Amino acid sequence: DNALARLNLLQMESQKRSVGGYDYYIAVPEGEPPAYGWSVVVGFHGMGGQGRDMMNIAENFTNAGAVFVAPTFGGYEPYPGDGPISAMSQILTDVTAVYPVQPRAVLLGFSQGGSFAFRFSVYHPEQVYGVVTAGAPEYDQIVPFPSGMLYVFTWGELDGLQDDVIPYHVKPLQDGGYNIVTYIIPGYGHEITPFAIEQTLNMIR
Repeated sequence: DNALARLNLLQMESQKRSVGGYDYYIAVPEGEPPAYGWSVVVGFHGMGGQGRDMMNIAENFTNAGAVFVAPTFGGYEPYPGDGPISAMSQILTDVTAVYPVQPRAVLLGFSQGGSFAFRFSVYHPEQVYGVVTAGAPEYDQIVPFPSGMLYVFTWGELDGLQDDVIPYHVKPLQDGGYNIVTYIIPGYGHEITPFAIEQTLNMIR
């Protein structure tokens, strides 16, 4: 088991790239890409995490014919503020230059990574097709006019964050024109649920 774990780690490290001072992991589907290019899914870790944390869900997406990208942004500092928005834009530009992929990505963000996924999509809608979040603790009340893209915000029933986030963060955004749907997943806590993964897969299909 230890040997297998080391092999997996070596394979993961071989898929690590660096852009703009940040590392990101990437997993690519087997076989030839379709004529229109592979879809791209970006997985954002939670506060204080790293891209490696998200690689355990990568196969869900590579098996469905999508490139999976997992950047390491730590605490998303400076926060409050833009954080690594510019770096994320550079990462997507890098992926597009190196791999035959579609120009807009689907974002899947866990916890604070979900808050960042929403923030990034507002500043760079030209690079984002849609956003799914799992257990996000807050959403910026950002001024730019909504682009019309779909947002799927999810929480586990046992998480509890949704009790404040939906009325105080999500509802004002919906009232402002953002295309947001929310789901509470029974029996789950603060985690990426299979439902959130399925919603992400729906966006790339």
